[in-house]
Amino acid sequence: MEQTMKLLGCLIGLAACYAVGAIAQTFPDRPVRVVIPQIPGGTSDVLGRIVAQKLTDKWGRTVVIENRPGAGGNIGTDAVAKSAPNGYTWLLTYVGSHAINPTLYKQLPFDPVKDLAAVATLAMAPFVLVANVDLPAKNMAEFVALARSSPGKLNYGAQHGAVNHLLGQLLNFKAGVQTIWVPYRGAADSLTDTISGRLQFNYGSAGAVAQQVRAGKVRALASTGSRRMESLKDVPTMLESGFPDLTVDSWWGVFVATGTPPAIVRKINTDVNEVLGMPDVVERFAGVGAEPYPMTPEQFSKIAEDDIRKWRDVVIQSGVKLE
Repeated sequence: MEQTMKLLGCLIGLAACYAVGAIAQTFPDRPVRVVIPQIPGGTSDVLGRIVAQKLTDKWGRTVVIENRPGAGGNIGTDAVAKSAPNGYTWLLTYVGSHAINPTLYKQLPFDPVKDLAAVATLAMAPFVLVANVDLPAKNMAEFVALARSSPGKLNYGAQHGAVNHLLGQLLNFKAGVQTIWVPYRGAADSLTDTISGRLQFNYGSAGAVAQQVRAGKVRALASTGSRRMESLKDVPTMLESGFPDLTVDSWWGVFVATGTPPAIVRKINTDVNEVLGMPDVVERFAGVGAEPYPMTPEQFSKIAEDDIRKWRDVVIQSGVKLE
């Protein structure tokens, strides 16, 4: 009897595996919803619509974008975390919302590690430390030397709790300097004030600052990425500049609710990575200062969890007020 029960258990397990595999082969058989927890028109939205159209063409099933902004991205994220774990509802988010919010906010209605499963990365776009052209620093070594000799004299602007806000705090901790954060409503205004000289430096996304750098309106000192950007080939990384602790890859990626069958997660990952290799997708990503960043679900999961820990330390050290 015991052997019979074991055999029956094995057969049931095999049948379940076969059923999941069969479902993955036919996935998707209905529209897929991609929740973006930011407003339309931003980088997340642009990247999501490019990939959604390509997948719609590939699958013959509509991939619908749904913008659900609010609470720094938490509203849309929570909706996906509580969705059915079947692969038909995705979260398309970026490192700032996913990795910083768990510490920035006192309490979230979801756990980004336990309730969400990493599926695929879409793109990487580092931030670039840019300085006013009149600042007497032409590289990171000179900038840090200037900051050390003038504590509290160099200002930068950013929205409260945003990645570029915390990048400035990371600079303070790791380089042993004292720069001053000035609150701004958005990155565009702080970049404008860096050009005018009201601010001495700023962290801007590669796509946002590339044109101003090429026009000579600001000076790019280093990018935070682990590799140089094609759009700013002459700008060294923080690693190349001698500041490896300031390396931060800003990513966009897809998550689904935990419990989604691994075979479906793998299929989504494979198909998304195929789209990211298309020449026209690479070109369109470049238009917003991003580069395709394909990897496996396991690789993405590790990066996402590592970033949560990294930004937790920065938020706590900086004393940024929790919401």
